[in-house]
Amino acid sequence: MVYLLLRIAPFVVLASLCALSAAAWLADHLPRRLVAYVSDLHRHTDLFLFDGYSGRTLHLMAGDLIAASDRAPAWSPDGGRLAFASFHEDDFDIRVIDWDGRHVHNLTANPDANEVAPAWSPDGTRIAYIRQAGGVSHLCILTLAAPADRACVSETINRAPRPVWSPDGRTIAFSSGTHTATVDLAVYDLSTGRTIPLSHSADAENFPNWEPDGGAIWYARSALRDGQPRQTHIVRHDLNGESETIITTDYVYAMLLSPDGTRLAYTNGDDLTVIDAAGTLHFAAALVTPFDLAWSADSSHLAFTKGVGAWDVYLLDVAAGRLTRIDHPGNDQSPAWRP
Repeated sequence: MVYLLLRIAPFVVLASLCALSAAAWLADHLPRRLVAYVSDLHRHTDLFLFDGYSGRTLHLMAGDLIAASDRAPAWSPDGGRLAFASFHEDDFDIRVIDWDGRHVHNLTANPDANEVAPAWSPDGTRIAYIRQAGGVSHLCILTLAAPADRACVSETINRAPRPVWSPDGRTIAFSSGTHTATVDLAVYDLSTGRTIPLSHSADAENFPNWEPDGGAIWYARSALRDGQPRQTHIVRHDLNGESETIITTDYVYAMLLSPDGTRLAYTNGDDLTVIDAAGTLHFAAALVTPFDLAWSADSSHLAFTKGVGAWDVYLLDVAAGRLTRIDHPGNDQSPAWRP
């Protein structure tokens, strides 16, 4: 008997190691194909996950939050958690949930304001968000280790876009202004607590996107006529040389630079276009009101919402030009790829 155990022991160990290796591989690779999005399938808007390998969806629910309406999911840098804005008991708060639907935490719990549009810092220790109260929006930052420790920038935020962290986590880009005044591009320096304007043009500047090395910001500059945008330039602002380059003059409804900085996706409200840094066209199609652009971590796929009346989430393989719709009932929107 002892002899038999000695003979099979190496195989048991090997099988265990293989099982652990397979589990580690799955944990590291399979979840990375997840796309988070929100859907009104159950009459309120809930968080869902789409598995890019199996094509299955997972409904994220947690106790008394079942009846909440969720918005704007954002993955933590390590892909382990999701931050989102959740409407519950008359206001929006920033909540965080594990990617498998466990351990929901309310980080703001402020009954006097709506907190929306969460954005993780590159090191995953802080979350920037937009606080809306009294008709005014402010940029705020909280520390996850001590959520009550938060700071809000005094300057107002136009249209409450999601804040955009610089790659080194030292600054946050946003559009500063009001609905009736000029909208200027600005960055908030966390070390000094100062807001630094990048330009003071008479145009509206929106959708800031950092290049991966932090040396430049891409944004959309819209010429205003009677308070309405008439023409848009996509601009690359070089922070080192303080110079600007116009990439294209198409009208921009939304835009997003890929994580590797090699491609830019944008929509004019009717068409979806993908170009490279030199302006070379990679993809263009009339897709009926595409918005909610989201790149995969490897910059190979683009997720977005499209539709009129009913919304669906689509995935674009940019190299192949192939579109895939997430087959899910209800109105789906706000896709976000797991890092």
